[in-house]
Amino acid sequence: MKHYWVISPEMSEVVPVTDDGQGPREYFACCVAVEANNKREALKAAVKHPDMQPWVNECRWGGRNPFTGLYVEDPVCKHGVCCCDLCKQACDACFDELATEEDE
Repeated sequence: MKHYWVISPEMSEVVPVTDDGQGPREYFACCVAVEANNKREALKAAVKHPDMQPWVNECRWGGRNPFTGLYVEDPVCKHGVCCCDLCKQACDACFDELATEEDE
């Protein structure tokens, strides 16, 4: 089995800051790490994941297919390290590159 990130399209909700519930819109996307044999199985596992339920509920409310718009990404960086939530590891080489970019 392989690990995948499955990412929803951007969604928004109103963040209530006044007594009448008005406020600015907050934009977000759901992203889950799943283990699957291929991208199709990753999509199936993702829509069942609790962290993907805001997307699934929005689709259900809007009468859309929850698989539409989902994006599947490989969580392995160019150095060969899987950086997903399931592995709970980070790539030191990626962090070194980021630090170098910030110094420039």
